[in-house]
Amino acid sequence: CDEANTLWPHPSGRSRPRQLTIPPQYRENNLWLALEAAVDYWTQFDTPVPLTRWPDLPPESGGICLHPGRVRTLLPLPESLIPQAVMTVFPRPNQAFWTLAAIWSGWLWGREMVTPLKGAFDRLRYDWYWHANALDQVLGHLARHLPIGARLFGIAPELQPGLLLSILAAARTAGFQILNLALRTDTETAQFAWVSGAPARSLKKIADWSPLFEQAACLHLGQRAEPADHLTLYTTGLTALVEQHALPLTMDSVRTELSGNLQNSLNVALRNRSLFRHFPGASRSAEGGLWWLQEESGEIPMPLSDRVEMEVIRYLQKNPQCTPPEVDQAICSRFTGLLTPPRELIYQCLESYAEPSAEDGERWQLSENESPEQRRADIENAARLLSFTGERLGLEVTAGNPLLWKADGRILYAFYLMASSVVGRFLFSPQPIADQRVFVLPGSRSKLLAFKLNRDPRLAEAAAAWRFLKFRHLRRLADRTYLTLETWNELLEHDQPSGEDAVQMRMF
Repeated sequence: CDEANTLWPHPSGRSRPRQLTIPPQYRENNLWLALEAAVDYWTQFDTPVPLTRWPDLPPESGGICLHPGRVRTLLPLPESLIPQAVMTVFPRPNQAFWTLAAIWSGWLWGREMVTPLKGAFDRLRYDWYWHANALDQVLGHLARHLPIGARLFGIAPELQPGLLLSILAAARTAGFQILNLALRTDTETAQFAWVSGAPARSLKKIADWSPLFEQAACLHLGQRAEPADHLTLYTTGLTALVEQHALPLTMDSVRTELSGNLQNSLNVALRNRSLFRHFPGASRSAEGGLWWLQEESGEIPMPLSDRVEMEVIRYLQKNPQCTPPEVDQAICSRFTGLLTPPRELIYQCLESYAEPSAEDGERWQLSENESPEQRRADIENAARLLSFTGERLGLEVTAGNPLLWKADGRILYAFYLMASSVVGRFLFSPQPIADQRVFVLPGSRSKLLAFKLNRDPRLAEAAAAWRFLKFRHLRRLADRTYLTLETWNELLEHDQPSGEDAVQMRMF
């Protein structure tokens, strides 16, 4: 039914309609094809999962028992069935789907089925406090019937600041103590882990939240070592409030103390130009773009994207045959919480270093030319070509990494030979003074490097003064019969990193 409505805009737009507003031009999906696709979706598992309806229980081997009702009509459970863990997905308010779901229920099963859903017709707008109050009623009832120490695990898709605040505030007022929170901003998904039965900590009154947000954001950016978006910093500030036990203990206090104040305090903190630098991005909105530290004090670690790349390489070397989800899970277990890397970054690293196995297309392995021995040989060969070319041009060559071309005691070129695209360690540390600094790296790093520069304006800004030379282009330049320093400098720009690999060699 959802596939067959007229709310899907064309040619592009909202991935999930949330308002009952028909767009001027919409996509009409074929209902029969949607039914066929649903069959494929529900039959994707080789082994069926036993499914029963309460009070009939699934077999001892496991299964799902479906209770078609509210939590408060199910609890309390018998002593033998008291759960030790609860899992849930927190829904984002969706006026369009909830209203239509009530209509479809009445159309399919009769008027009496609409009664439990009639609230969807009464409310046309769902604010974050309404959602927090609704979650508090469910979680509070759940907490009263769980044993001390039971775990609550939740997933929040389509995450926005208001939804995040609703979830954390409701869990706090219901009596759950948070253990962990992980955030993946590119998919707008958060994961939470709480424990029940923890004694309520007294509320810590904070007159001005802005200094707390500033401190939390500075600490997180220092650990991340690259700019972060508004949702990440909002989550960082909210997590700091949770750790300080500053979230209210009752829903009445939530409404009076948090409504609007939290967002305003964070915006005040991020507007502190003595602490933060804003990269506006394409949207140019107040909450768009990325933020970074105005002054980098102390030793800042390697950028997160570089650390992720190195971990992907190590995993591929230790696990010759692996699937992309296995790589994703391994990297996420290494970078947890608010440092969870974007899925696209992990997959870009995978495509840069690995390829599908010939025996099993679903499993990936290191590309043949990505072995440590082969890459060491490539770097040694590149060093020989650079030395040979520099001597051909009448320059003094100093071997090493960086390899230097000199003239009259001045360093004209400093070449940094590498097999990866981990460039941050050079960009953000002192380097020899040279007229030109050049990264020399494999062509298979082109797409990954372009992706990293595009997602991190700080990295791109530092790399703007550098140049890039791929192994394949170096070989072409070294083979030229007539080569001068001027033509070298001009031709150096002809094969720069890009999001797409070149398919044809430049002729002129």
